[in-house]
Amino acid sequence: MKKKILLFVAIISVLVCVFAISVSADSIVPSDSNEYGTLSTVDGVPEPTVLDKNAKTVVVVNEKYYTIPTYYLIADNTVFTWSVHANVKSALGLGSDVRSNLVRFQIPEGIVSVNPNAQGGGTAFEGAGSLVEASIPSTLTLLGHYAFNRCSSLETITGLEEYLETRATVLPPLILSGTKWGTNVDLVIREGITSISSNCFNGTKIRSVTLPSTLEALGEYAFANTSITSVKIPASVVTINNHVFANCSSLATIDLSECTEITTIGRYCFEKSALTSFDFTPFAANMTSIGEGLFNECKSLETVTGYELVACAEVVGEKMFYKTAISEIKMPSQVEKIGSYAFGSFNGTVTVVVIPDSVEVIDGRAFENSTITKVVLPSSLTTLKNHVFASCKSLTVVDTSKCTNLSSIGEYCFERAGVTSFDFTPFAASLTNLDRGIFNECNKLASIPGFENASNLTKINNSVFRSCPLTEIKLPANIESIGDQAFYKHKSVQAELRIPNSVKSIDNHAFTRDGSGGQGVKVYLSANLTTISESYTFEDWLISEMYIPAGVTVIPTGFCNRGLSAGAVFFYTGNEDGFTISSTNNSVLTNAEWIDVKDYTGPSAEKNYIVYGYSACDAFYNGIHVESDTVN
Repeated sequence: MKKKILLFVAIISVLVCVFAISVSADSIVPSDSNEYGTLSTVDGVPEPTVLDKNAKTVVVVNEKYYTIPTYYLIADNTVFTWSVHANVKSALGLGSDVRSNLVRFQIPEGIVSVNPNAQGGGTAFEGAGSLVEASIPSTLTLLGHYAFNRCSSLETITGLEEYLETRATVLPPLILSGTKWGTNVDLVIREGITSISSNCFNGTKIRSVTLPSTLEALGEYAFANTSITSVKIPASVVTINNHVFANCSSLATIDLSECTEITTIGRYCFEKSALTSFDFTPFAANMTSIGEGLFNECKSLETVTGYELVACAEVVGEKMFYKTAISEIKMPSQVEKIGSYAFGSFNGTVTVVVIPDSVEVIDGRAFENSTITKVVLPSSLTTLKNHVFASCKSLTVVDTSKCTNLSSIGEYCFERAGVTSFDFTPFAASLTNLDRGIFNECNKLASIPGFENASNLTKINNSVFRSCPLTEIKLPANIESIGDQAFYKHKSVQAELRIPNSVKSIDNHAFTRDGSGGQGVKVYLSANLTTISESYTFEDWLISEMYIPAGVTVIPTGFCNRGLSAGAVFFYTGNEDGFTISSTNNSVLTNAEWIDVKDYTGPSAEKNYIVYGYSACDAFYNGIHVESDTVN
């Protein structure tokens, strides 16, 4: 009985006698006979004698495909060695049931290629998550696609370094991606190799690599997530694809001094590396393609040389210098667009940024949370998108003197920036869009010269100047609506505020002042105003006189809460019988003196601004007095 148990354990502990691939019966070309050459398995376990067309493993013998059932599993910590007939030259892969149990494996001498025909579906050892050790024979010249891909426990591959340095003919995709191989390995890649394919060494632990002088292209993620500290790119390289050195957190130096032929550097190529400097100069004039996010989150990057010479750069790509520490910003003169986050959160010593006179659009968050103190906007600029300079707390000066074509400013563009003044004058006639929150919480912004000249604006959106200590408010002539908290917590001390006759609605807290003040201010509401929204529109702004058009029938809650001078007077042009004053926080308003406009005896300038009578009148009609035919 004990002998039978031992025999059973021996059978269970042996792997199938061949190195194979998962393929369907329809995709293989079986031999007409059952001959397997003289293939044999270890420990005398006999090879199968019947060809199983539904089997999951395949070997190549004399260029013919043979299948063998995969009913042998390898037990933990068992080293499987494979005895092979001289005519067996290629191994395509292992069945999934074998791979899932494989711990150690030795590819036998005589095998020259593993998974040579990737398009045939070969997986080799791919996904063998328990594999910790493998051995490569001295006869191997091709380690094919996916050979050790996703072998997440694999640390040791005996013979691999020698293979890569002396015998490898090509480096296909994913041969080592996701393994633990390479600890303390200084990798040397064989001369003659012209391309390192995508994901070839992605995630390995190699600490350095010497590239061959014949190399022309580096594939996507080729060395991403590795432990390399430095690399020299040979003069022969033309293409460096996407993410090649991404997340190489120890890569501090890349030598491109001999590279004059590079035409392409792909997107996010060096992101999150430890680079301190980068020089485009040797190859800048030859470049035809440059990807976005090249230096994304390279937090140690201080010096970038020659970027302004890059011939193909019509866009500063998304996250190109995001979270870097660059000390100077020089952009190519042909740049038309600065992408989102391009210079966001950088904390270098740059203080002044001059945008090239070719830039038309600056995308969202391009400079958000950066350390710049001054920016000069060009005449070519038409569009500032969302959050471009948001949270730039050191940005005190925005030079708009040349900016004559700006038509749109996106939401929260300068939110929490340190600007003290913003001049709309140069581009006021071009401005058509002023989105919400543009200067929200710019708590040093005291003046906005030229804003009243923005004649093409029809709306002041919510929170545009919220918490800005503006000392004066002048509104564009064609505004139709004023949004929620548009001028909330201003500090205006002007003697009068005239709301243009085009305005039809005013939202909550639109003109709430930051603390009481502005003694004796006169407020002239729009002739066409019909809606004063929910609450606190003129809170804390001490009003001495207010002129209210007939279209307004309700004074909302807290309309002038804490906002009346002693003896405040309100002139109303409508029918008082249909007029409502909301109760909450309006007791002072209720107790104010209300004057029937027909009894008004004030200065003629103001008399011409209002219209006598309760009905059939156009209050504030173009600022010209038109007396009603039905004066009460």
